[in-house]
Amino acid sequence: MKLSRRSKNAMAQQAAEWTEILKNAGAQERATFDEWLTESPRHVREFLLISAVDRALDAVDAERKHDVQALLAQAKEDGVTDLSVYREPAAPAAVPQKRRWHRMGMAAALALLATGVVQWYAMPHWADYRTTTGEQRTLQLADGSVVSLNTRSHLQVRFTEHSRELRLVQGQASFKVSQDALRPFRVQAGQTFIQALGTQFDVYRHPDSSVTLAVVEGRVKISGSPETNPPAEKHIQQQILSAGDEAHVAPNGKVRERLRVDEASAMAWHQRRLVFRRDTLATVVEEFNRYNRAPQFRLEDARIADHHYSGEFDADDPGSLLQLLASDPKLSVTREGDEVLIRAR
Repeated sequence: MKLSRRSKNAMAQQAAEWTEILKNAGAQERATFDEWLTESPRHVREFLLISAVDRALDAVDAERKHDVQALLAQAKEDGVTDLSVYREPAAPAAVPQKRRWHRMGMAAALALLATGVVQWYAMPHWADYRTTTGEQRTLQLADGSVVSLNTRSHLQVRFTEHSRELRLVQGQASFKVSQDALRPFRVQAGQTFIQALGTQFDVYRHPDSSVTLAVVEGRVKISGSPETNPPAEKHIQQQILSAGDEAHVAPNGKVRERLRVDEASAMAWHQRRLVFRRDTLATVVEEFNRYNRAPQFRLEDARIADHHYSGEFDADDPGSLLQLLASDPKLSVTREGDEVLIRAR
């Protein structure tokens, strides 16, 4: 269904009005603008075009030296064949020449910018997904794949005609991948690159940029650089992991350790359970702090950071960790407001 020329002109006019309104808009006006923008992709297109012209018009021909008809002809050569939406009604003879030139210049500028701006809008961009402290979120992507984000996580997603690219900027996510032989599904976490081979897997990017990868179903290929580029360092490995495999990868992309893991442990966080198997106290504290705003545990003595603990905990019950640490004769535990200070006794 094609829009009439009147409808197109109305949208362009609205976009132009919003461009001016937003220069001094308050919260209510911005909220109304957001609603208008989400009503139709055409609104987004028109606003991008008008905004670009608003910023660039003076640069097109600040001294009014160029022939407008030549500019329009050039626009057509560049592939902009329908300029009707940008044309204004013919100006009456009484309109000053300068004003008529401005109108024609606006049309020419819009025409010249149209191709580039629309191409930019059509390009696939990275979509951002984030969770805050204690928050978990499940997403269904456009291809049918399902992503679960753990607390304090940040994921970026970009799908193109030939690829599915994801970047785990922070935190932890599990992926249940929908098969698409024509578009590889790749996840980057720092210097670690993971390609799904029809699978379900979990990726945890630690604060030091090391990565833990656990495969629940199928297989994945893990490497220190994308397939399209050779590894930057000779020691970076490329491996195939199968269901039940877990790999620990250093910040530089080198696989430090590979072992077996059970699915229940790897996916326990989905039930907001924390499972520790001789993990350091620093790790235990870090995990509880990810899930709870208060109390926050703080290690006051570096000598105890490497003490090891095992057990299963409710992530939303920091009191259980407080009780465990208070019972350790090697530790001194003090509650001060919203903080729990941990020292060597």
